Amino acid sequence: MTDLERKYVGGPLTKLWDDIGEFGQCVRDNITEEDIRGLLREAPVRFLEVDVGRPLRWIPLNERFEFWKLIRPNLQVSDKPYLEDYPGCFFYGAAEWAGRDGERLIVLQKIH
Repeated sequence: MTDLERKYVGGPLTKLWDDIGEFGQCVRDNITEEDIRGLLREAPVRFLEVDVGRPLRWIPLNERFEFWKLIRPNLQVSDKPYLEDYPGCFFYGAAEWAGRDGERLIVLQKIH
């Protein structure tokens, strides 16, 4: 099995992985929609979807804005505490990570 096929089994993330191996460090947890919009304005940012039982899903850099528009309604907000409050009964908790060579990442952990 390659690192790209490796599946997330749950719990807190301490490292990310891709076809080269493990890397990354969480910069800040629980970022908001406003935080993400700011990051997208500042520099290229790559999204990563993390879902239990599945390999990490790396969103290509050139698809970041389309992906953001799709998932934005499902970004966790404090005044919506229940799965039923979100389309499809799932939400994303978001965190900012530093990747290799300072690459900026938004890690979206899917909760369902």
